[in-house]
This record gives sequence, structure tokens and C-alpha cells, in this order.
Amino acid sequence: MASKDRQREAAEDTVVQLRQENAALRSDNQTLQHHRSILEHNLDELKEEREPLAKKAAGLQTKLGLMHAELLTKFNEMKAEQVEAKKMEMRKDGLKAEVAGLRKKQLASEAKLR
Repeated sequence: MASKDRQREAAEDTVVQLRQENAALRSDNQTLQHHRSILEHNLDELKEEREPLAKKAAGLQTKLGLMHAELLTKFNEMKAEQVEAKKMEMRKDGLKAEVAGLRKKQLASEAKLR
């Protein structure tokens, strides 16, 4: 009988110990669930913050692309204008030389007539 009592006490001690471990594990599980819910909430907040920023970044990138295209257009226009100005300058110089030549001829002709 004493052996059965000892076995029963050992079994009861084991049950008590397992219940305590179970309670500790449940407490740990609740703590982990609480932290998980906090982290999920924080993650949701970060996603909500990120979405508008991502949209704004995409909008800015589009605007930057348009500005770049406009800058290239203006640059090419200026380059074409510079080429045209250079051509006009060359024509002007050519016409000046032609006028100077014609004046010389005119002066020479006038000098011969006198």
C-alpha cells in the first residue's frame, strides 16, 4: 500500500508540475500572441504610410521624366538655333565681304571715270 501511495503522490506531483508548466506555456503563448498583434498592427501602419509615399515617388518620377524630356527638347532647339545663328553669321560675313568687294569696284570705276 505504501508503494501505491508513493506512486499516487508521484503521479499527483507530476500532474501538478505538468499543470504548472502548461500554465507557464499558456502565459508565454499569450505574451507572444500579444507581441504578434502589436507587430502586425505596426506593420499595417507602416504599409499605410508607405503606400502614399510610393505613389508620390512614382508621381515625382513621372514628373522628372517629363521635365527631362522637356529639357532635351529645349536643348535640341537651342542647338538648332545656334547652328542657324552660325549660318547667318557666315552669310553676314560673306555679304560683308561681297559688299566690300563691290565698293572697291565702285570706287575703282568712279576713279576711272574722273
